[in-house]
Amino acid sequence: AVAFRVPADGDHLRGIRLTRAAFRESLMSRGIWLYGVAFLGAYGAFIAGSQLIAGYGLDERHVGAGEVALAAFLIGIAGVPGSVAGGWISDRLSSRRNVFVAAAVIEGVFLLLVPLSGPGWFWLPAMGVGFMFNFALAVWQTIPGDRPGLSQENIGTAFGLMLTISAVGGFVLPYLFGELAPTAGYPVAWSALGVISIGCALLGMLNSETGRAGSGAS
Repeated sequence: AVAFRVPADGDHLRGIRLTRAAFRESLMSRGIWLYGVAFLGAYGAFIAGSQLIAGYGLDERHVGAGEVALAAFLIGIAGVPGSVAGGWISDRLSSRRNVFVAAAVIEGVFLLLVPLSGPGWFWLPAMGVGFMFNFALAVWQTIPGDRPGLSQENIGTAFGLMLTISAVGGFVLPYLFGELAPTAGYPVAWSALGVISIGCALLGMLNSETGRAGSGAS
């Protein structure tokens, strides 16, 4: 951040005057709100899963400590290649929306597989959740840059709004998991994370396309 220099043709990025029009542009956009809600499930499910999968594997499934440790490791580290893959693929396809939605849906599918996994492959859905979460995140955070009607100087504000909305899932879904697990059982709790992740992601399809041409309504 200290070394960053504003590009020669980017004087508007040095700062602009705050106006009500700029506020409406970045914070009152239907598209930005929809994308925030679309990632709420996948975001919250990843937070819950990454914190709870080790205890679940040891205490409920009685999976070996080594494999549980591997699952806990992979749900985090798999995001490194996941984010690279997400960025690489979305840069080569015309639809960021469809790539993002597909990635968040696949994350939900891996969450549904967690209670079905057994010794020998308990680590696999954990790796899938971590990989697809960061895959989706890498694409999702670039979407404001493609939104028509959103000035470059307001992209950061729009992304902040998206992140604020989705972060709600970071405490709602772990709480929901904690309520469901002792009453309805762990399979229901994990399935709820998967279903909510998929359901929220599909709401993204209600949004206008955000391709390279910048077509569609904001």
